[in-house]
Amino acid sequence: MSLFEVVEHGAEADRRRAGGHRPKPKKAIPGDASTFIDDTIPHGTLMQPGELFAKTWRIRNSGIVTWTDRQLERQGPLTGPGLITSPRYIPIPDTKPGDLAVITAPLKAPTYDSTSIAYFKMADAEGALCFPDSYQLGLDVLVMVRGQLPDKATNRED
Repeated sequence: MSLFEVVEHGAEADRRRAGGHRPKPKKAIPGDASTFIDDTIPHGTLMQPGELFAKTWRIRNSGIVTWTDRQLERQGPLTGPGLITSPRYIPIPDTKPGDLAVITAPLKAPTYDSTSIAYFKMADAEGALCFPDSYQLGLDVLVMVRGQLPDKATNRED
């Protein structure tokens, strides 16, 4: 199945490596800031192959700019062999300065034994990354997958 995933998602991976659709970077908005509070699914959480799960981050709007029409954007390919599968965009609720944003992403663990990480960064309504000079990697989720059953076709005794 993993070779099929490579072929099926190769075009998406190539598009993202070539620069994708990212608008020209903008300068940081003065007074726009965020602070990570906590999250669910600690790094290295053990998952079954293909397990569906949700990761939730709590982020404080620690600046003076109200967040309106923002989203988390998955960085890199959305799916593929050994990768956590996710939507490209995860909505962020409108958040006033000082308030918490609770952001939940529906995810799927890789389909075979591996360790995988996915990165997400905040983007505005036009798709420009927020905080371009800070939070280089953004928010992330890292899981370990164990439990793949041996392939009977390759382990048979003749």
